[in-house]
Amino acid sequence: ILYAYDDILSWYDARGLLETHRKELSFQAVQHILLAATVRVLLIDKKHELIGRFRSYMEEHFPNYRENPYLPLLDSNKRLIYKLLLKKRYGSIRWIFRIKGLLGK
Repeated sequence: ILYAYDDILSWYDARGLLETHRKELSFQAVQHILLAATVRVLLIDKKHELIGRFRSYMEEHFPNYRENPYLPLLDSNKRLIYKLLLKKRYGSIRWIFRIKGLLGK
């Protein structure tokens, strides 16, 4: 996923569109890197080094992602996971998904 985002960012940058679309790209990265990819790895191993790499990537390429104006568009479940990820509450996230699995949702 990080290589894919490197390609996406370089494509936008080569066309002079990176800064114009930075907020949208940042929001997309929150959804795909911070939420989806991090949670997938976290559910397998909450101490995996990729979790730190994902966070570092966000900090390096999207340093203002925490103030992104599109964050309120996340549904309530994703907002909860997002907030727990920022606080590094990985055990809580695993617990939520374990319960969700038991309930079949």
